[in-house]
Amino acid sequence: MKLVIANGYVIDPAQQVNAGRNLLIEDGRVVGLLDRSEPVPEGAELMDATAGSCISRPTATSARTIPCSPPSV
Repeated sequence: MKLVIANGYVIDPAQQVNAGRNLLIEDGRVVGLLDRSEPVPEGAELMDATAGSCISRPTATSARTIPCSPPSV
């Protein structure tokens, strides 16, 4: 399964990234960072990070994504 979490903000010192980006996730792992202007890859589900709270945190061996949740009302 492919998922793009769009309109997020990524801080990744290893790649010297500190900017608005979209995350490309496949099978539960972050596999790429996309510029916000790049199209969503074919077959990918789109989730808008501005609609809730999403956290993706890299570790020494993998990148883990905590699913987005809807904002509290």
